[in-house]
Amino acid sequence: MPKFVFRLDALLRLRQAERDQHRRELAGVLAAEESLRPAREALATELQVLATTSRRTGAIDTADLLARESEGSRLRASLAKLENQQAELLEQFTAQQAALNRADAQVGALEKLRERRELEWRRASAAGELKSVANTTQRATC
Repeated sequence: MPKFVFRLDALLRLRQAERDQHRRELAGVLAAEESLRPAREALATELQVLATTSRRTGAIDTADLLARESEGSRLRASLAKLENQQAELLEQFTAQQAALNRADAQVGALEKLRERRELEWRRASAAGELKSVANTTQRATC
């Protein structure tokens, strides 16, 4: 019996490769977001410590106050930058997730088509074999 050949097999492999690429890109976005988290938490902690130590009572040293305010501004700017990066990563994540969903749907449709075509081929092959056996049996009885 000849082997089943799906004419769109090359397209199926291409779509699978595209889907796998989208998965890798999505994983990269998640890894990048995960790597930002410790830095963001560290900056938030530093800001909290700075705010706590700035509330001391007693004599006010203007140079110390200016230094603390400068440090606070630097920390807030760094935190805002990280939050912007995180927002960009969220947008990338959403776009990659949508692309992955589309790629999954394309692969699924081609796989389903392949399964249907293979089933049709198997039925036609079985019917052909039955017909061949019937013809052989009929010739043998004559």
